[in-house]
Amino acid sequence: LLAESGEEPRLVAPREGQAGRTVESMAWLPDGGSLLYVEGTAAGDGTGSVADLFSVRLAGLERRLVATGGEAGPAGTILEFQASPDGESVAYVVGIPEGDDVSVHSSWIVSLGSPIEYRLPTEPSANVTRLWWTSDGLIWGVEPVGPVAVDTVTVNRVGSDGAQEALFTITAGQSPATPVAGTPVASPIASPIAGATPDS
Repeated sequence: LLAESGEEPRLVAPREGQAGRTVESMAWLPDGGSLLYVEGTAAGDGTGSVADLFSVRLAGLERRLVATGGEAGPAGTILEFQASPDGESVAYVVGIPEGDDVSVHSSWIVSLGSPIEYRLPTEPSANVTRLWWTSDGLIWGVEPVGPVAVDTVTVNRVGSDGAQEALFTITAGQSPATPVAGTPVASPIASPIAGATPDS
């Protein structure tokens, strides 16, 4: 439900007649006039939910599909999302069922004002653990998975020009972190991937 000061609440999601669908997470865009939320339906095999990412404007309750877990197949789901502090882009992680768990399929950045989208360069045998925005672009953490996985987290960055770099790697039981290319800079202002080309 959404409500402006002094007004009656209005239903945003799930919409009437959509039995079985639930809102799993949500976050306001910086302008305070739009909301991002993940809405899903429980999977038939009990492994989780099949969820998509939507945006909705408070004025008029105009709803738009931003990203779908269907990019990974019929059982795909949105695991996590983070809007850029300037409100122009959103990064998200898509997952797929794997046994009794859900594994990362792919990670993306999509513009909220254009059809441009960008797939983060993550290895198939890696788990994206967290997303952050900085003044230099998006930063994400990756953990290796599989039978030979090492207990490490590598922090990567992609800038507004689409260039990627590994910043540092943290290994459990070792300190300090191993620097690779630099140190992330926290900032309330982020740069979307404006220079990227639409993904094919």
